Amino acid sequence: ENGKNKMKVFAFLLAGLLIVAVYGQNDAQTETESEIEEVLESMKKEATVQDGKASFAQARLDMYMHKLSSLLNGLLKCHKHPGHCKTCPKPRPTPRPRPVRRKRWKNIGGTAYDITVSARGKMAVIGSGHRLYVGGPSPNWRRFNIRAKRLSMRRDGTLFLTGFRGEIWRYSQNKLHRLPGAAWDIAVGPRNHLWVIGTNPEAGGYGIYRWYRGWRKVPGSAYDIAVDPRGHPWVCNKQRHIWRHINGGRWARVPGACIDVGIGPAGDVWVVGTNLHVYRWMGRNWKDFGGRMRRIAVGPRGPVALGHNWRSINWYHQSFICYTKQSLIFSKKK
Repeated sequence: ENGKNKMKVFAFLLAGLLIVAVYGQNDAQTETESEIEEVLESMKKEATVQDGKASFAQARLDMYMHKLSSLLNGLLKCHKHPGHCKTCPKPRPTPRPRPVRRKRWKNIGGTAYDITVSARGKMAVIGSGHRLYVGGPSPNWRRFNIRAKRLSMRRDGTLFLTGFRGEIWRYSQNKLHRLPGAAWDIAVGPRNHLWVIGTNPEAGGYGIYRWYRGWRKVPGSAYDIAVDPRGHPWVCNKQRHIWRHINGGRWARVPGACIDVGIGPAGDVWVVGTNLHVYRWMGRNWKDFGGRMRRIAVGPRGPVALGHNWRSINWYHQSFICYTKQSLIFSKKK
C-alpha cells in the first residue's frame, strides 16, 4: 500500500509538471491538448482501487485531478480564442475617460468703468466717457447721455447712480431725479433695499447709510457695499476686511479680504480678493474661481468682469465682475 501511495503522489506531480510544460509551449497547444486529456484519464484509472472501494486519499486525488483538467482546458481555450472563450467570462471593456469641460472667461465686448445687473438679468455699465449704457452684450448696448461714477439697478430696471461730486440720482422711465445726500458707492438689493457709502471720512472708509423715509446713519464705515435678499449689506472697508450686517444692527466679521463684493438675487455672495481672483462664499470658506478682476456684480444666472489689463469685460455664468478703470467685458460659460 505504501508503494502504491508513493506512485500516486509521483503521478500527481508528474501531471502538474506536464501541465506547466504544455501551457508554456504556445505553438503546440492544439496538438497536446488531446494528449494531456488521455494521460489524465489513464492516471485516474491507475489510481482506482481494484476492489472498487476508493480510499480517502484516492478521492482527494480524483478531485485535484478534475480541477487541474478543468483549469488546463480553460487556459488552452482562452489562449486559443482570446475574448471569445465560452468557459471564461468576457473581459470588461475599459471605460472611456469623461471629457472635462474647462471654464474660461469669454469676452462679450465693450468697455466699462463699472457694471451692474438686476435681479431679472438686465445689465448696465458706465462705459467710455463715463456715459451710461444699458442692455448688452455688445453690440446691443444702448447709450444714454448721463455721466456717472457708480451705479446699481433695482429689480424693475430702475437705476441708482452716483456722480463725480457725490450726488445721488435715480433714473426711471427716461427721467432723472436727484435724491438728497451724497454718496461714494450705492447698492440696491433684490427686494429694493437701498444702501449707500457716504462721503464723510471715517476709520474704515466712509459712513454707511440706509434709505428709510430718508437717509439714516448705520454704525460702521466701509469702502464698498452690496445688499443681500434680506436687506442686509456686506461691505469691505479700507483695511480690505469683509463684514456683514446681521439682525440686531450688529456687524459680523467674515474671514478673508477683498476689494469688491457682489451679491446675487439668490443670496450667493461673490468677492474680488486682494490677489484679483474671484471667490464665492460657501458658508464657511471661500471657493476660488480664478480670473484677475477688480469689481463684481452678480446676476440671476451666476457671476461678469473687467479684465486685469483694464481693457475687457468678462462673463462667468452670467455673473458680472468689472474693474474700476476702463476695461472690456468678459463672460465665463460652461
